[in-house]
Formats: sequence, structure tokens, C-alpha cells
Amino acid sequence: MIIEYTNIAILFGYIGMFSSINPLAPAIVFLGFWFKLNSDVWGLTTIYKRVTAEAAAGIGIWNQILQAIGFASALVNVGLLWDV
Repeated sequence: MIIEYTNIAILFGYIGMFSSINPLAPAIVFLGFWFKLNSDVWGLTTIYKRVTAEAAAGIGIWNQILQAIGFASALVNVGLLWDV
């Protein structure tokens, strides 16, 4: 599960920081997430047995990490657009 959160955090950082330079980036990332979701669903329904669910109170430290990435994204966008 940590790998999934890491991949999501990295892509969120790329979108947040560089979507002002490349407005097509969110659409590309959306397509990537869509294909990954469909391949995960196919694998879980045809290859593997049902995954055992584990209860969680939240996403833990990942909330603070995503907030820090959002703040850094705002600063990067200001810096990138300052020169324009």
C-alpha cells in the first residue's frame, strides 16, 4: 500500500508543480490512472482471490505529505510564472 501512496504523491506533485507549464499533463495522468485502475481490477477479479479488507482511521502521515506537496506546488507555480 505504501507503494501506491508513493506513486499517487509523485504524480500529484508533478501535476501540481508543472500543470501551469504543460496544461495537457493532468489529462495524461488521468489516462494513466484509468489504465492502472482497469488493470488492477482485471488482475484482482481474474487472477487473484479477494483481498482481505483492513480498517484504517485515515491515511496517516500521507495527509501531511500531500499538504506539503500542495504548498510546494503553489510556490513552484509562482516561481515559474513570475518570469513570464
